Amino acid sequence: MRTPAPPDPSPQVGYASTPKDTRSTDRRHNDRGAIDSIESPGEAPSEIAGGRSAIMFAELVRGTLCPYSRGSRWVELPRQHSTESWEAYAERVGSWLEHTSLAWRAARLDMLVITVADPGALTDLFAFSRAVRTMIWAILGKSLPSPIELLDPRWRLKVCGIAFFGLTFAPFYPPCHPRHSHGVHGYIVLQYEDSFTRLGIRGDRADRRKLSEAIRRRFERHDQPYFEHLTLGSPKSLRLIKPIRTEDPPVEWWRTDP
Repeated sequence: MRTPAPPDPSPQVGYASTPKDTRSTDRRHNDRGAIDSIESPGEAPSEIAGGRSAIMFAELVRGTLCPYSRGSRWVELPRQHSTESWEAYAERVGSWLEHTSLAWRAARLDMLVITVADPGALTDLFAFSRAVRTMIWAILGKSLPSPIELLDPRWRLKVCGIAFFGLTFAPFYPPCHPRHSHGVHGYIVLQYEDSFTRLGIRGDRADRRKLSEAIRRRFERHDQPYFEHLTLGSPKSLRLIKPIRTEDPPVEWWRTDP
């Protein structure tokens, strides 16, 4: 078990700081869905993620074809320092999540966004998979489940007992790809699974198949691949990174070296 390091001591422009108490707060969200301010007394201040990476992610969310993502509320985690290795940054993110994931869940946020800014991690699917594996490895306390566990449909990405749905975006995907990041940055997104419940998205819904088919047709009309074989019923681990083409095999990102 990793000994948690304290989170960044003070907020920077573009990052949300650690919320101290979320039981009675008044949060406003701007039209991009990111946190705009926390005004209640006794809380650390928070500022809209104003950097280029956050602005581009906001545009990505605004332009998505998934109808459930457009109104999502999200925050960009502290970004990698220019002199910091990806491995060290991944450990810092892991510690930050240990301190904040419960509080942001109580604040009813939908997504936590990790920006991948290192060009070396964004050259192709293999390099990106290595970077994602390192991040997930650090988030899970420097360990990964076995391949058998990861391919179990019941597996969930959990931090402090909280289940997240992970998804990623990168610039090397074709522009028509649903995981294209529309910029120079990549993103590792952790979506609280209970946010799906708030949106009424549950696997046991009687009309779940009908809703999925409507979304598939929406993607088809916009010439975007839907990856139906991964979207419906596949293990959550195989949905973290999408392959380039629908006919390509699923991306087993955990098989690359950390």
